[in-house]
Formats: sequence, structure tokens, C-alpha cells
Amino acid sequence: MMGRRTFAAIVMGGVTALLSGCNPFGPSSFRYRMTVEVDTPQGMVTGFAVRQVEFMTRANGGPYGYVRGEAVAVDIAPGRMLFALLTSAKGSVDYAGHGIWTVLNAMDRGTGLKGGPHALWPKVPVIGQERFNDPLPMLVTFRDITDPKSVTQVDPTGLAAAFGPGVKLRRITVAVTDEPVTGGIAGRLGWLSSQRGSLIPATLQSSVEIKQLSSVTEAAFIQGNSQ
Repeated sequence: MMGRRTFAAIVMGGVTALLSGCNPFGPSSFRYRMTVEVDTPQGMVTGFAVRQVEFMTRANGGPYGYVRGEAVAVDIAPGRMLFALLTSAKGSVDYAGHGIWTVLNAMDRGTGLKGGPHALWPKVPVIGQERFNDPLPMLVTFRDITDPKSVTQVDPTGLAAAFGPGVKLRRITVAVTDEPVTGGIAGRLGWLSSQRGSLIPATLQSSVEIKQLSSVTEAAFIQGNSQ
């Protein structure tokens, strides 16, 4: 008869194998740092966030990346901030996990995740015959930082339209790191802890914007226990 200790060891071994094997092309977990650099009339300003991704298995057997981390916040001017979200520019909710892993792994030529940094903006180059069609995070700002429904999507090529003349996105990079996961965005957005569901403004008319902004929930700003 199998003893309890032997059975427990087999079970734990199976769990370990599941976590390490659900993503056969890379590590079962990793951390990365996303940095956003913006030029302003007063000089360059930056913001960054460190996130952790742990690969797990969906009920249907497919892998997904469980993310612990937050959006990047950049102080452009007093009361005006730019946020690089955990969703992609086109609204993919898997962007901060599996999406970033895909980009990093391909940019490292499939040899495993390296240090970087790799530039997402200017847009990632052609890699072999593959071009990433959604490598950027969604960028947003708020007309009123205290009102979540005042969210506005920001075109990476047109920050001046949102923030004024002379404001331009210089660079967005990602790099594998062992730095601790960052926190604190809930302190910047007082409504975040009570927000549930989409932030789409009721006055929004564009079907394209509605589709993209439908992914902008509280989970686009913070995921996991990163506070």
C-alpha cells in the first residue's frame, strides 16, 4: 500500500511538472520591466513598472500567463498622467502576460528570455518573416484623474493632441529583470479599489473605440497582489 508521504510527493511532483511543462518554450515564470519615456518642453520624463508572469494551464489545456503587476504611470504635467496599460493597444487582455512573453522570446530569436532592453516603440522590427501586429500597450489618460469615466485613449504618434505642444513619445522598452514587482498605482488613482467593470464613457460613439476600450477595466491598471 502506498504511504501518505509517498502519495503526497507524487502529487507535488505532478503539480511542479504541470507548472514547468505548461509553457514548453520558456520558463514557468519571469519578471520584466516596462519603461516609458516621453519628451516634454520641460525635458524628458519617464515611468516604469516591474511585473511578474507565471504560466499556468487553462481548463482546456492551453497556457496563460498569470500577471502580478500594474500599469506604467508617467507624470507629464501637474495632474496629467499617461498610463501604459496591462492590455494591448488593440485591447488584448493577455498582453501583459503571454503577449509580452511572445514578443520577448521572438526578439531573442527563440533562445530563451534574455536581459534586453527591447524597444516596443519605435515599433519592433521584422523578425524573420514575422511582424508583430500588436506589440504596444494601450496608452490612456484621464481628462479628470478623479473620474474613471473621463478615460481617453492616446495615440502613440500623437501625444501632443492629448497633452499639448512639444509632448512626444520617445521610447517604450521591455527588459527581463529580477527587480521586485512595483506597486503604488492605487495611491495615484483613488477610485481604483472600488472600480468594477469597464471605464467606457457613456458619451463615446465610435464603435472601434468602444471595442478597444471595453478591455479598460480595473484589471487593465492592476492585477494580482501588487499593491
